[in-house]
Amino acid sequence: MDDLTSATGISGATSGVTIGAVIWYIKGRILKYEKANNKLKDELREATLDNKVQEKEIEAIKEQLREIRKHLYNGKT
Repeated sequence: MDDLTSATGISGATSGVTIGAVIWYIKGRILKYEKANNKLKDELREATLDNKVQEKEIEAIKEQLREIRKHLYNGKT
């Protein structure tokens, strides 16, 4: 019996398979979280672009309001 078997009751071959399975599982979890993270990044990017469009629309409306005020108050702002 080698030291690993005597200390854990698990043979070297069995522990190698177990370690391989754990690594495979962890890699799968990492990939899953990376996919979710990338999806959230894409959603944030889209929301940021939408926000920029809305800011431009708001500025255009403000400019229209300035023009209306100028006409209402005969050129006074």
